[in-house]
Amino acid sequence: MRRYLNKGHHLYVDNWYISPALFELLHRNKTGACGTVRKNRQGVPPLTTKLKRGER
Repeated sequence: MRRYLNKGHHLYVDNWYISPALFELLHRNKTGACGTVRKNRQGVPPLTTKLKRGER
């Protein structure tokens, strides 16, 4: 994967592979990433505010 870092690439990641540590590493290496995250994944902070449908 190192050959893709620092080149401006953007990854779309499956929720099985997502972690805050991975996204931090990618960000430090100028590589974007996005995807859905499992709420029980280690390192993911709990959502403290309950949003109503349609709120942002």
